[in-house]
Amino acid sequence: MEREPLFHKFTQMDADASALLVEYYEWLQDKEGKGLTPEAASPLAHAADRYLRDFLVDIMETPAKASSASHIRCYIGNWYPINTLEPSHDDIDLIATSLLFLHQWGEGAGKIEAATLGEVANLLESTQYFHQRLEKFWALTPEEVTEWRRENDYRC
Repeated sequence: MEREPLFHKFTQMDADASALLVEYYEWLQDKEGKGLTPEAASPLAHAADRYLRDFLVDIMETPAKASSASHIRCYIGNWYPINTLEPSHDDIDLIATSLLFLHQWGEGAGKIEAATLGEVANLLESTQYFHQRLEKFWALTPEEVTEWRRENDYRC
C-alpha cells in the first residue's frame, strides 16, 4: 500500500516537469523570451528535459521547482559523464547554457523556487570545472572510479 502514494508522487512530479518543459521550450522561442528558432530551442529544451526528468525527478526524487546549483553540480559533474554513452565538452556547454536559461526563465515565471538563480549563474559562469571533470573521467582507471565519484556524488 505504501508504494502507491510514492508512485503517485513520482508521476505527479514527472507530469509537472513535463509541463514546465513545454513552457520553457515556448519561452525559448518567444520574442519576449530568447527568440530562438525551433531548431535552436530544441537542443536546449532536450538538455533541460534530461536534467529535470531523468536526473532531478527520477534519481533525486526532487520536484523540478526545487532545482538548485548543488543539483546542477552533481548532474554535470558526476551523473552526466557516468550515464551518457559519449559525453562531450560541447554537451557540457549546451547543458550549462540550457540550465542557466531554465533558471532565468523559471525563477522569473515563479516555476522554480526563488533565490537559486544567483547560485546557478555563479556555478555556470565558467564550465572549466566541468570540462576538467570530464577529462578526469575519460582518464580513469578502474581503481580510480570510486575516488572520482566521491566528488559531487549524487548517491548520498
